[in-house]
Amino acid sequence: MVQIDTKKITVFLLVVLFILFPQTCFLQSNSHPFKDDEFVGPFPSWINIKTTYKLKGNGKSDETAGIQAALNSIGNSTSTATVLYLPAGTYRITKTLTCNNKINVSFIGADPANTEIIWDGDNGGTMLQIDGTAYSRFNRISYDGKGKASIAIDQSWKGVDPYFDTGNEYADNEFSDVNYGIHGGHSGYGFAEISILRCKFFRNKKAGVSLGNFNALDVWVWHSEFQDCAIGVSNGDGAGNFKVYNSIFRNSTSADIYIGHTGGFSFRDNYSSNSKYFIFAGFTGNAATITIQGNTIVDPIESKAIYINNQGPLTLIDNTIRSRVNATAPVIVHNSSLNGAFFSMGNTFTISNPLEVGATKIAYDKPVVSTGSLSGLKEPALPGAQPDLRRRIFEVPL
Repeated sequence: MVQIDTKKITVFLLVVLFILFPQTCFLQSNSHPFKDDEFVGPFPSWINIKTTYKLKGNGKSDETAGIQAALNSIGNSTSTATVLYLPAGTYRITKTLTCNNKINVSFIGADPANTEIIWDGDNGGTMLQIDGTAYSRFNRISYDGKGKASIAIDQSWKGVDPYFDTGNEYADNEFSDVNYGIHGGHSGYGFAEISILRCKFFRNKKAGVSLGNFNALDVWVWHSEFQDCAIGVSNGDGAGNFKVYNSIFRNSTSADIYIGHTGGFSFRDNYSSNSKYFIFAGFTGNAATITIQGNTIVDPIESKAIYINNQGPLTLIDNTIRSRVNATAPVIVHNSSLNGAFFSMGNTFTISNPLEVGATKIAYDKPVVSTGSLSGLKEPALPGAQPDLRRRIFEVPL
């Protein structure tokens, strides 16, 4: 008679299930976020700015000199660390912080909910200026301009330092009461291959993210929020191209997205409510490959929710636009000064004759629906800042 070891079979089946369906095996676990990663830190090798440089973090003391000394201490040939850690607190600064000529460094806060840098310098100042710095991270800090600072973070390469600005990450930050949250490439060059992840922009009077030159290329905005800004993301003051995915725009007074100079653009799975325009593109006879897919646009102030004044080609797929009750056609305008191309398929509108296209047009959209049938549209829930689950950390020596 053959004896079967049921324990071994059970273990074997569990291993197979884990390999084939790793996510399913842990759906009931609360130890790890299902839709997001987690923050792990600080590590022993990181420099604790507050303790090392005797900062108060009380919102009253001038912490400019201490934070600047910390930024100066990394990214050099004599540096003992590459990561600065800013613990919870409110840090008042009165002059511009600088981070120049560095590569592979990080400036990390504890959590944007409780780690804040506030501006108390001259009107029109810049809080953090980054020049000639690449492959670095600036994460988990709130920047409050207090209505006085013009720019929260200004990143550009002036062409002097050896490192072209590229590959930097801005994740889990908040930018409030400034003209610009992230001001990129306005000093001449740089601001390329930039990741902006899970950031929040509140009351940015000109733009949350602004691109400034023709080398400001491949800027990616993911899972970010723009609340009460003039413009969410723009290259209208300069040039460059960008993509915006899975983000939320509320009450943009000029436009959620503004395109001046052309390039390749794509905007997917965003949600917009009560903004003047979702996308506005200024006049140019140049081509601009634009893909607009899976966005939900609710109650735009202007009847023309999307207004494109460049050559395109423009592609719209599976977007939902709920216009206001008193809105009139058209909802989407594509004015092409040359022979542009326009393709529209699977889009939902609440107004008849929603398209006004001065280009070669192909359209296969859904039948018009009533505004009432789209009354249940809701904002998506975006992932917040990566949670700190406070795991015990063992740092392995080099």
